[in-house]
Amino acid sequence: MRLLGQLAKQVFGCKVIGSAGGPGKGALVTGNFGFDACVDYKGRATADDLKAWVKAVAPEGIDMYFNNVRQC
Repeated sequence: MRLLGQLAKQVFGCKVIGSAGGPGKGALVTGNFGFDACVDYKGRATADDLKAWVKAVAPEGIDMYFNNVRQC
C-alpha cells in the first residue's frame, strides 16, 4: 500500500486516501506515508457513517481502488 500510494501521489499527482484499522495505523498512513487522508474503518459506527466520511474526503468520487488484503 505504501509504495503504490506514494507513487500515485508523487508521480501522478493523485489524491491518495488510505484505509487502516485504528487511529495509530491511520496516523502512520497520513504522517509517515504522506497520504492525504485515511479512514479508520474500525472507528466508523455504521456503513452510512463510512459513506459520509468517504464523501467528505472524496466529494468528486473515487477513480481507482487498490485492495492489498490477503485472505488466508
